[in-house]
Amino acid sequence: MKVLVATEKPFAKAAVDGIKSIINAAGGEVVLLEKYTDVEQFYAAVADVDALIVRSDKVTKEVLEKLFKSDFMIQDLKDRISTRKKILSDKLRT
Repeated sequence: MKVLVATEKPFAKAAVDGIKSIINAAGGEVVLLEKYTDVEQFYAAVADVDALIVRSDKVTKEVLEKLFKSDFMIQDLKDRISTRKKILSDKLRT
C-alpha cells in the first residue's frame, strides 16, 4: 500500500518519522509531498497512491476522485486495519 503524506506546511520531523514507522511496519510505502505550490502537484501525487494523510490541506471532490480509484482499495484498507488490530490484540493477550 502506498500512502501519500501531503502538506503545504510540513509536519514535524518526529511526526513524519512516526508515520513512516507505522506504515512501513505494515508493509506500506510512504510518499512525502511537502511545500507544494500548485494544486496540480497534489492531484498528480494523489493519483498514484492508495491512501492519503493531510494536515490542513483541502481534500476536494477532485482529490477524492483521483484517490479512490476503486472500491477494492477501500475494502483492502479496512481488511488491513482489521488484521493489524487482531495482531495487536493477540500480542496484548500473551
